[in-house]
Amino acid sequence: MQKTLREQSTITLHAGTDSLPSHASEPWHETGTGRVRPGTPSYGSSAHGMVPGPDRVLVAFASQGGSTAEIAQTVGIVLLEAGCDIDVRPARQVDRLTGFTAVVVGSGLYHGAWLPEAFKFLQRHRVTLGGVPVWLFDSGPLDCSAEGRLLPLPTGVANLARSIGARGHNTFGGKLGITGLSLEERMLVLEGHGGDYRNFDDVRSWATQIAHELARERAPRA
Repeated sequence: MQKTLREQSTITLHAGTDSLPSHASEPWHETGTGRVRPGTPSYGSSAHGMVPGPDRVLVAFASQGGSTAEIAQTVGIVLLEAGCDIDVRPARQVDRLTGFTAVVVGSGLYHGAWLPEAFKFLQRHRVTLGGVPVWLFDSGPLDCSAEGRLLPLPTGVANLARSIGARGHNTFGGKLGITGLSLEERMLVLEGHGGDYRNFDDVRSWATQIAHELARERAPRA
């Protein structure tokens, strides 16, 4: 299956960048690097004030049609604004986790399962992931079931999450448009299940919680 530009997009940005896209949910299609002075602690502004961030956070994702990629990019923007250096890229493009101080992993949900690339990412890096803060998210429900209640992880992913000590998990709604669909997806649209059920306010709120938890851990102890 041919991959879309959204699935292939990779971006590395640093605190202080002046090259952010104008909308948090807008997809990034090319690699870009922001600017930060070497050796300078990263600080940024968020809706809740100035918070220090970790040196580098990886947001790895698996996205079949691009909607989960846009969620990953939104998480990256929030962490960047909180003072983190961020690297957002497809999970299949990540060979090593050297240098990352925290990791967020996300996947599209299909028939209640994570995409193979994201699941294999957790398996491949489970030892390293056990030594850094990790958060997981998925996207897929074509209704409002993801809002207001916590949906469980697929069994295999849940087992890996426990083994690596993942800090948290959230499920966001999915998106099903009208172009580039499989026969099964076209049937879902005809049955009235099409549309965009992602709530980007919820995505930003969740990412802000991650940023604050990382900031608390990096704050100087009295």
